[in-house]
Amino acid sequence: MKPRLLLPLLLAACCASLPRAAGGNVVVTLQSALGVVEFELFDSVTPLTAANFLSYTDSSAYDASIVHRSVPGFVIQGGGYKVVGPQLFDVAINPPTVQNEPGLSNLRGTIAMAKAPGFPNSATTQWFVNLAANTALDTDNGGFTVFGDVITGMAVVDAIAALQRVNIGSPLTELPVVNWTPPNVTVANLVIFTDVARRTAPSCGDLNGDSVIGAADVTRIRNSLANPTGAALTAGEASRCSVIGTAADCNVLDSMIVRRRLAGRTPLRAQICPAAL
Repeated sequence: MKPRLLLPLLLAACCASLPRAAGGNVVVTLQSALGVVEFELFDSVTPLTAANFLSYTDSSAYDASIVHRSVPGFVIQGGGYKVVGPQLFDVAINPPTVQNEPGLSNLRGTIAMAKAPGFPNSATTQWFVNLAANTALDTDNGGFTVFGDVITGMAVVDAIAALQRVNIGSPLTELPVVNWTPPNVTVANLVIFTDVARRTAPSCGDLNGDSVIGAADVTRIRNSLANPTGAALTAGEASRCSVIGTAADCNVLDSMIVRRRLAGRTPLRAQICPAAL
């Protein structure tokens, strides 16, 4: 299956502000050994492209996919190949292509779809993160569709871009590698996104986003509240719900308790039941 590769192009275009939906856009989390990266998708502005990306995300097609191309000062690119055992395979393409939805500018930190040169509507699985303001991509080949941006982990993206690159043959001529010793590149040398999934909204009190209000959350809350030593809850507090007693306690939903415990302190305030505060 012929890969869809991005080609650097040189034109200029105007810029557009990035859309932020009032209710929040879909966020996708990409886990790697170098760190976590989070993409916010612009669902309302590029619905076809966002839906295409999510179809691969939700089917686990992007799990174990790699960053197969890195051009410092330009882009890092992924979504085309994945690790299965000791080998590298194409990410299966389904549906065939997605309709181009240009309009947003290829600014630093934005995510856009790669496609075949000369075919504006040829995007499939491959995406790239802009490392700079690549506004030349806004109009060439029909414009490269920006469908999201990095909201967490741009330092991880930059770290990937700073890795050594090797040429192991087309199309992997600019492959970023970790701890590589010549001559052979192994799976251990690849930048792999082991898990790519929608980020579910964390429960109130779930500060580390692991879908469990556990001991780690309790410790972080205690450290930020006016009860850092973890004093026992009063009977009234225990009966009214709080996570600062034990890991088994329910979510921080009682705004009176939270306000009392915060006692005017601001750390983590936005993460602890923001609706209640």
